[in-house]
Amino acid sequence: MKLPLDILYKILYNMSRGDFLIAVNYSYARENFKRFCDAAVHENETVIVTRKQGENVVILSETEYNNLTKDVYVRFNQEDYNLLLTAINRQKTENT
Repeated sequence: MKLPLDILYKILYNMSRGDFLIAVNYSYARENFKRFCDAAVHENETVIVTRKQGENVVILSETEYNNLTKDVYVRFNQEDYNLLLTAINRQKTENT
């Protein structure tokens, strides 16, 4: 997604994920809602919509949301998480 210069400065770099996050205010998000929805779905962008009273919201694709909820489930289910780690380590060992 090509962003206009007026919002380029609003892009934040998230060091932990290595992704670019777009942060825009509520009014700008409302005016460009389709654009940000399309960016979330087609370009896997994460958009933070800031609000004056706090309580910001995030726009992300349904696929990304589903992946996040699956990750949370697996991480909080210790048995499944251990099985996942074992499988990952086995795969790494087999590939080296």
